[in-house]
Amino acid sequence: MNNLTPEERRAYYRRAENDYNNAKISKRQAENRRDSYRTELRNSLDSIQSNKSEKRNLEKRLAQINKIIQAMDKLDGDYFDKANRSASNADTTYGEAIVCKGITRGNMKKSFLSKSKCADVNTDTAYSACLAEKRLLENTIERIDSQIRMLDSKIDSLKSSIRGCNSAISDANSQMRRSNWAMNYYG
Repeated sequence: MNNLTPEERRAYYRRAENDYNNAKISKRQAENRRDSYRTELRNSLDSIQSNKSEKRNLEKRLAQINKIIQAMDKLDGDYFDKANRSASNADTTYGEAIVCKGITRGNMKKSFLSKSKCADVNTDTAYSACLAEKRLLENTIERIDSQIRMLDSKIDSLKSSIRGCNSAISDANSQMRRSNWAMNYYG
C-alpha cells in the first residue's frame, strides 16, 4: 500500500470520500424515517389509550343498560300475575265493603290492574330503546376492539421498522468510520 502512486492514492481517497458521503446520506435518511415512525408510534399509542378509555366508558354504560333491561324483564311474569290477583281480591274485598245506595261503585280491579311492559306503550317503548342502545353499544365496543387489535399490529410493525432504522444508522456509522479512516490514510 505504501508503494501507491499519488494518482492511486487520490483515487482511493475519492472512493473513500464517496463511500463516506453515501453512508452519511443513508444515515440521514434512516434517521428521518425513524423519526417519522416514532411520531406515528406515539400517535398510535395515544389512539389506543383513547380507544381503551372510550371502551371502558361504553362498557360501563352497557352494564347500566343491562341492569335496566334485567329489571324490566323481572317486571313480566310473576310480578304482574301477583299484582293482578291482588287487584281482583281488592275488587272483591273492598268493593263489597264500599256500598252506597244509589251510587255505582267503580271497578277496583280495573283501577289497580297492572299492565305488563309489553301492554304499556311507554314501558314497551323504553324497553325497545334500551335493547336498541344495547345492540349499538355492543357493536361499537366490537368496532373499538377491532381498532385496538389493528393498532396493536401497527405498533408492532412500527417498532420493527424503528429497529430496522437503528440497524441502518449503526451500519452507516460503521461505514463512515471506515471511510474516514481510509480518507485519513490516503489523504
